[in-house]
Amino acid sequence: MIRKTTKAILMLVVLFTSSCQRDELSTSGKTIFADAKAPGLTSASIISDPSCQDGVYWGSNVTFNSSQIRSFISIKNSTPQEVGYQIPNTAFQGLPNANAAENQTILIPLPSVACQPLLFDHLTFNWDPMGHDPQGVYSVPHFDFHMYTISVARRLAININDNFILVPPDPGYMPSGYYGPIGPLSALGSHWVDTTAPEFNGGTFTKTFVYGSYNGEVIFEEPMVTLEYLGSSILADVVPIRQPAQYQRNGYYPTDYRIIKDSKYTTVSLTGFIYRTASLPTY
Repeated sequence: MIRKTTKAILMLVVLFTSSCQRDELSTSGKTIFADAKAPGLTSASIISDPSCQDGVYWGSNVTFNSSQIRSFISIKNSTPQEVGYQIPNTAFQGLPNANAAENQTILIPLPSVACQPLLFDHLTFNWDPMGHDPQGVYSVPHFDFHMYTISVARRLAININDNFILVPPDPGYMPSGYYGPIGPLSALGSHWVDTTAPEFNGGTFTKTFVYGSYNGEVIFEEPMVTLEYLGSSILADVVPIRQPAQYQRNGYYPTDYRIIKDSKYTTVSLTGFIYRTASLPTY
C-alpha cells in the first residue's frame, strides 16, 4: 500500500508539473458571470429581505446545459448550517454538448446574508468532459465545485507565471496526507490532493475532496465528482472532510460534504460547520 501511494505521488509530480497544455486551455477560458436580470425566485422557502433570521437564502440562477444552477446558504441561530449548489438533474443529461461550457469557470454567486457568518465569498463550477491530470486518476468526465474564501477580484488576479502560486501554506494548515501544491492555474490557484483517497490506493475515482492555496494561503475547498457517479438514480452521501491541525482565519469551517440526489435536483454542499479559532498568520 505504501509503495502504491508513493508511486501515485511521483506520478502527480511528473504529470502536474509537465501538463502545460491543460493550463493553457484553462487560463484561456472565460469566467461566466450570473445574469443580473435572472428571474426572481418565488419559492416560499426563500427570504426576500436578507438578514440573520433562520432560513435558506438562494443565489441568482446561472445557466448550464439549458438548466438553472443556483447557490444556497442555510442559516440557523445566526450560524451556517449548509452552503452549496442546487443543480437540476437535467444539467447532467446529454453531455457533452454545445450548450454546456467545457473547461471554463462559471461563477456561481452566493446570496447576500446580512451577518455573513461564512468564510466563503463565492462558488465556481467547472465541467471537465475529458477530465484532467493525472492521467489514469482524474482523466474521466467530472465536475469541479470550487468554494472560495477570497474575492473574485483576488482570484482573477492569480497568474500561473507569478512567484507566489506555488508557495505552500505552513504544514499545519493542510490535513495530513494531502499533497501539493500541484496543478497551478491562473484565476484559480494550486491544488492539494488527498493521497489517502481510493483513487491513489488501488481504487477508482468517483468523488474526492481537494484543497487549494495561493501564496501560503488556503483559498478554496473543493468537492470533485464524476459524471458517472452523479448519473446514479438516488444519492444520499455525507462524507467527512479531513481537517488540518490549524486554521488561518477565525470562522465556521465545514466538517462534511454532502451529495444528495432526488428525482429533480442534485445538491453538492458543505455542512457540519464548527467555529475554529485562527493560529497566526490570519488573513
